[in-house]
Order: sequence, then structure tokens, then C-alpha cells
Amino acid sequence: MAGQEPTSEDDDVRVRLVHGREMLAAYPYLWMGFEPCSRRDLELFNCSPVDFVGYDHTSYLRKITTMTWEVKVRSGKELFVTNEEQIRINEGLPKGCFFTPGRRNKEPHVKITIPVDKRGTFNATTGFLCSMWSKLKFLKGPHESNSTCAWDAMIIYDCTASSEGTLRGCPQIATRKWDILLMKVGDDYEYPWLVAAIKDSGAYTDLRHDPFDERQRSAFESFHGLGNF
Repeated sequence: MAGQEPTSEDDDVRVRLVHGREMLAAYPYLWMGFEPCSRRDLELFNCSPVDFVGYDHTSYLRKITTMTWEVKVRSGKELFVTNEEQIRINEGLPKGCFFTPGRRNKEPHVKITIPVDKRGTFNATTGFLCSMWSKLKFLKGPHESNSTCAWDAMIIYDCTASSEGTLRGCPQIATRKWDILLMKVGDDYEYPWLVAAIKDSGAYTDLRHDPFDERQRSAFESFHGLGNF
């Protein structure tokens, strides 16, 4: 949709995303319940927009991958990755806010399309930011909402640029880690989990301090000048 004139549907998506994030920032307990809301999460909920993300249909959770398979995330309830209740059943976890259990080589990928008027600034067009399954958290939307939206949300921590696309060629993006807030603002979109907020969470090379992160080795090599930046 990048490069096209905004449509009424685009505007509707933007309004829903803004409203959903404002509600989450103002009333986090409606999503978190008795789970404490960390300063890191609050800063993500309240952060300023970045120029390389279009907060609309162009930035969304695109797929879940492992070493051997890929699941594309689409609307509807037939895929467990788009159905919060089914996720809980599959993972054998209780209701309420939770972190998903660790799964080696299971990665969520967020598609990022840089707005046309910013592509010269970032020298990039599109690509993926991805992280580990163990760094993903689901937040069930409040039942008391009178909105037609479910307002389900998820946070993916420490996302880094993958080799697909052109984001790795942009130092402003590729040398950093990113926390991403996605919200499900309706069931009528092809890709329901849309980026509502994204915040810098530190240098990419900081991953070398996390022995549980599978990207540690590449971050260590980057730190010693063997990587791409």
C-alpha cells in the first residue's frame, strides 16, 4: 500500500491503532491484570512514533518460522498464531498475561515497509524485524470494552533486522534492537496484528550479553568487527 493515496480503510486502521495504544497506556491493568507492568512496557506504550514505520496495514506480524517450517499469519481463527485462546490451549498455559515458553529456532517476523517519503533517509524499502519465541508476550484485550475490536495485544522484545529485505543495509535500524507492540484492531484485515508502537531497546551488540539468545554469536562477531556493521 506504500506509495498509494490513503483510503478510508487506512484511516480507520490508524484511528483504531492510536485509540488502542492510548487505552493500553492509560489503563494497562485492563490488559495485564495482577501482572506487574514493567517500566520497559510502559515506555513502549508511551513512546513517540518512528519515521521508518507506517502505522497502518504496511507494518504487521507476517510469519512464524523455525529451521524447518514457516507459518504465515493471516486473519481468521484456523491458525493458532492468530487465535489467543487457542494459543493458550496449545501451550498448556493458564489465562492471564504470560510469556510463551522457550522454543528453540522459533521466530516471529514483523514485516516493516518504510513510507515512500522516508526511503531516501533510511536507504531501505522493506524487510523484517524478528526475535525469539521466548521474547514474545500476549496481552488479552479487556472484556469490558464496548468496542467492536478485541484489542488483543502482543509485545515482541529485542527484535533485530533479518537478512530478508533491505533493513540490514540501514545502520539506523540494523545496529539496534527494537521492542514492538502489536495490536489486533479487528478481524476484517488480512494481517490482523499491526504495529502500534516500536521503541529502541539498545544496541544490537548487546545481545552478546544474553547467553540464552540464539543471536549471541553473530552479535559477538559484530562487536569484534566481523559482522556487517
